[in-house]
Amino acid sequence: MTMHLSTIGGTTAKDIMGRLMRHILANELATSFNWVGRGNKSPFSTLRIISSIKAAAKKHGVTEAECECHIKQWLKHSSDRDGGRKNRQHKAVEAASFKRVISDTTDSD
Repeated sequence: MTMHLSTIGGTTAKDIMGRLMRHILANELATSFNWVGRGNKSPFSTLRIISSIKAAAKKHGVTEAECECHIKQWLKHSSDRDGGRKNRQHKAVEAASFKRVISDTTDSD
């Protein structure tokens, strides 16, 4: 597994880690994880794949601390990818418009 992951590569530590994470974990699944498993999420730090990810990243000069930091950030922002942020913003605009319509209706009564 480590050999395969180490062929993915990248140009910076952030790029390497992002490419590795995208290769092994779909965004839909990534949203159910965080590093330590707080809330209703599962801990990513305890998965066996972590050792392979760190070993593959190390072959490209990424330290263990950098690896963990970038994984945490990648997981944190997983809900923003694939249109997630856009969908949330769209829902917020719709809710604000609905409130405005309701407010205008009650004001005219």
